Parts: sequence; structure tokens; C-alpha cells
Amino acid sequence: STPPSPPGIQSATRVATEGTTRHTKEMDAVMTAYGRGGTLGGMCAAALVTLFVFLPASAGGKGFVLFSWHPALMAFSYLGLMGGGMLAYVAPPVQKKASRESHRALQILAAVVAALGLTAIVLNKLKMGKSVIPHTKHALVGAASLVGLVLQVFVGLSKYNETLRRGFSGFKFHGNAGRLTYALGAAAICLGLVAVFQSWLLWVSILVTVVTSILVMLVSVRVYPGGSAFGFRYVNVNAPATARSNNI
Repeated sequence: STPPSPPGIQSATRVATEGTTRHTKEMDAVMTAYGRGGTLGGMCAAALVTLFVFLPASAGGKGFVLFSWHPALMAFSYLGLMGGGMLAYVAPPVQKKASRESHRALQILAAVVAALGLTAIVLNKLKMGKSVIPHTKHALVGAASLVGLVLQVFVGLSKYNETLRRGFSGFKFHGNAGRLTYALGAAAICLGLVAVFQSWLLWVSILVTVVTSILVMLVSVRVYPGGSAFGFRYVNVNAPATARSNNI
């Protein structure tokens, strides 16, 4: 039989295990906090953009015009729901099943809200007798993001069903493709704001959109404020517990 380890080695092993557990819990807390914070920040950014869009129309006595629903719904779709869906996986690994369900639900809802936003602008253009074919920078970038969103929904559902059936799936590009789609959506929002606002509302809205989207992108790849010499750190959630604890 294997002889017992000397007391000194047992004590060192116990201390190392306790340290690893403590650091892993700290990392899980950091992941959860930044995930929830990023989601809340995205919703607040969408609400602020919506407020800035509707206030001028209301002040001018126009009420909630049809056009105003387009930027409002798109802001909630991308900055709020899609951003939240991306950050659903920024949670402790033990919550992966729940995170997958949250991600699926939020991204499907984001697609539905985006479809409503697209409907609003198409109906508004038809009402005004304008062409619905994209030709401006905002329209072209927005169209690209919508195509990406539709493709991502189909790929995501295929990935989800394959995971349920086989326990694993391919489509490893899905995550990065989603970040690209989100970035295109944020860029389209900024380009659209330039066309809508001509005052300080423009710069505040763009600043909020840019800062929110950058933070969501960083947190989605596990790069958190407060780490290295550049002010960020990378946490690899797929690494073993011991290696993961070294990232705290």
C-alpha cells in the first residue's frame, strides 16, 4: 500500500487546495458581477438612446412618430438583449446549462425586437414614398448586422439542438461571429444617431453606445477591468481550477 504523506506535505496540499477554491470562488464572483453589470449597462444605454429619440419628437408636438420606434427597438435589440445574451455565458462553469438557456432566449428575443425595428423603418419609408433599398452607410451596415443576426439565430439553434442530442457541438465560429454581428449593430446605431441628432444629444448617445459596446465585447471574451498593466486581465474559464485561480 502507498505510505501516507508526511504531515508537512498534507498541510501544504490542504493550504493549496483551500487557496485554489478561494481564488476560484473569487473569479466566479467577478464573472457574475461583470456579466450582470454589462447586461444592466446595455439596457440602460438602450433606454437612454430611446429617451433621446422620443423626447425631441414629443417636445415638437409630434408624439411617438413611427420612425422613432426604429432606433428605439434596434437599441434595445442590440445593446440590451443581444449584449445580455452574449454575457449570459459570463458565469461560473457550473451554471453552463442555465447560461445556455438564457443565451438562447435573449438572442431569439433580440431577433424578434430587431424585426419589429426593421418593420418600423420600412413602413415609415413606404409612408413617405422613399426607397427601402439600403444605400446610406447606416443602412448598409445595419443590413449587414441584420443578415448576421438571422444567420446567427439559425446557427445557434442548430448548435443548441446538436448539444442536446450529442452532448457537444461544432460551429466553433458561432461566438466570434456573434461578436462581429453585435459590433456591426453598434456601429449602425452610431451611424444612425449621426443622422438623427444635431446637438449634444448626438455625442452623449454615441459615447454611451461606444463605451457600452466595447465593455460588453471585452467582458464577453473574459477581459475584465482592473488587471494587467493595461488595466485589464484575461480569465480563461475553460482552464483547470488551479490555472484559473492564477488569473485572479
